[in-house]
Amino acid sequence: SPTSGPGSAIALGSVATVGACMAGLVGRRLRTIKTSRAAYDPACEEGATQPLGFFDPLGFTKGKDAGNFRKFRVAETKHGRVAMMASIGTVVSHSVKFPGLENVLAGLGALTTEAALPGIAALVVFSGFLELVLWK
Repeated sequence: SPTSGPGSAIALGSVATVGACMAGLVGRRLRTIKTSRAAYDPACEEGATQPLGFFDPLGFTKGKDAGNFRKFRVAETKHGRVAMMASIGTVVSHSVKFPGLENVLAGLGALTTEAALPGIAALVVFSGFLELVLWK
């Protein structure tokens, strides 16, 4: 029959996928309309999941709007990435030495040597560039 077979199954799957995507967009649009009229509730944002729900023990988001919440979320993501890079750098510094810094101690001991000053200065300049120019 013309309504059965692999071609109609693919067509039906395509229609179902498009329908699901459209339903998601409509639902998101309705949620946006509702939240723009009511007071901002950060507990409705993505990431507030069970069993903890929305976690803000110090109350940083009380009385804030969606723009401030977005700013806090971006800052939290950025700081998490910096912490991950720092932990990798601490581990890698034991086996990888950059030219000119071969005599510097590995790990946190590097902060106490005078030979580490050029490397620390380069890190400060590089991170300042990332913070002020690229991640603005």
